Amino acid sequence: MTRIDNNPSPADGTIAQAIGDHGVLLEQFAQLGDRLRALIENEEYEGLPTLLDEREAMIERVHASVRRLAGTANADPAGYEANLPQFDQLDDRLDALLDQASRDEAMLRARYEQIGRRLAQIATTRRAASAYAGPAAGAAKFQDGDA
Repeated sequence: MTRIDNNPSPADGTIAQAIGDHGVLLEQFAQLGDRLRALIENEEYEGLPTLLDEREAMIERVHASVRRLAGTANADPAGYEANLPQFDQLDDRLDALLDQASRDEAMLRARYEQIGRRLAQIATTRRAASAYAGPAAGAAKFQDGDA
């Protein structure tokens, strides 16, 4: 796991704080992704809706943090330049996390499709079995209209 240098140069406390906060947030996003991936890989689908909701909220927080970083960088170009390596690390980490999130979503879609195929196969098998079973025991095969 890539570690972010959360010790930016002290050129600007606002930038330093924004970088540190963003690094912590990305680490939380990574941990959430790990939990989500484990559920998918272990086919433990009961907890997925909750984690997917958490992930959506986390993505919103990450977007807000990126906007905050951009704002602090625009407000202090010298501070941005002094902390450029940390900004680059954060960008690289975010790109890697978003790539992993896309792979996780693809894996989840594939699992859902697999489950859908299994359910369709079960339904087809049940219909075929009931068609071959014939009428229930004791059921009249013929009815005499004169009786």
